[in-house]
Amino acid sequence: MSDIKDIIINVGHALYGERWQTSLARDLGYKSPALVKAWLEEPGTHTYRRPPHDLLARLYEILVNRQLAIDESIALCLDTYNTRYDSYIKR
Repeated sequence: MSDIKDIIINVGHALYGERWQTSLARDLGYKSPALVKAWLEEPGTHTYRRPPHDLLARLYEILVNRQLAIDESIALCLDTYNTRYDSYIKR
């Protein structure tokens, strides 16, 4: 079982790549990545902040919405490719 810190990092990298903290903060509704960075600190440090109780549900929602958008884009590309490929073959 992963801890919340590992999940935040994994989701951030999967969605946004290397520079993920600012984008994840924005999609979670925060103006600054400072809070996301604070979640990743070690508990007991003065900069650590506990992630909100609903963070996993919010991350899941972002992942599902991104997956739906990617699936739609794949279908559009595939449909366009098939249409063009079919018309090319019929020539």
